[in-house]
Amino acid sequence: NITGHRKYAKALFKALAPLGKNWGSQTTLNMADDPELLDLAAHSGCSSMFVGLETINEGNLKSVNKYFNQVHKYREQFQKFHDRGILMNTGIIFGFDGDHEGVFEKTVDFLERNQIELAQFSVLTPLPGTRQLERLHADGRLTTMDWRHYDGVHCVFRPMQMTPEVLEEGCYWAWQAYYSIPSIVRRILKPGEKVLEMAANMYFNWAYRRMVKRLPTGSLTPLAEIFDHLQAEIDDSGHTPGEPERAAAAILQIQVGRDYLHCKDALLLRLEGVLNERTAASLKDRIITAVKTTDNDLIVHCGG
Repeated sequence: NITGHRKYAKALFKALAPLGKNWGSQTTLNMADDPELLDLAAHSGCSSMFVGLETINEGNLKSVNKYFNQVHKYREQFQKFHDRGILMNTGIIFGFDGDHEGVFEKTVDFLERNQIELAQFSVLTPLPGTRQLERLHADGRLTTMDWRHYDGVHCVFRPMQMTPEVLEEGCYWAWQAYYSIPSIVRRILKPGEKVLEMAANMYFNWAYRRMVKRLPTGSLTPLAEIFDHLQAEIDDSGHTPGEPERAAAAILQIQVGRDYLHCKDALLLRLEGVLNERTAASLKDRIITAVKTTDNDLIVHCGG
């Protein structure tokens, strides 16, 4: 992390500025919260930064104590890098306990919408000496202790909400979806982008695409689409003529998951918020659509 010591980093960037170098490094996303630091980096020739984004799920970040990554700030922070012409290369990890089969498509879509130039996808790997390894071992979820497979590609434990095979194939799918030609075009064609920067982005994406072609073919399960359809935030703001206006809409949040370790044939729906006539009707429609396309049972948990 080149900005781990902010004072030193600022002095370094000031010293680099007159040398006319073009450079890239690794940092944390909260570098975007220091405009002076970003400006100095850009002025000194910084053209790219690798950032460990890890996940777009706040709960996953808390589970690994990465509190300085805050999902609700991601979009704003991305834009601050882009405003200064700094290419972003983000690291994404799949396989946290909060990840289900819909996480792959949802993550790729999020990165594309934010026009993140490059991304690297890997399978969660509990490395030796970490509390994560200790926890998975204590829970009996490790499937091998062969260190040759602890490489970010093979799944060496039993995930909470999917099978190891689904996790590996979903990760391969993310690589292939992100470096498909339509995705590359969507991400590098930005209003006001300089031709030289666009050419560099194309070059790097094409290099990744060549590498991705050597990977096994990935895939998504049919359940991925169901997760996407079920998980939602529903509000009852629709106003019926003749009814008085309401000061605020009632909101019902639907969180979808699985407990593959204990109840692998069921989808778990956790409801939080207000369940009234309107939100219940929307929930009913979503459930009816889901049961028509899956043989899995649906378990609905209503929060207190």
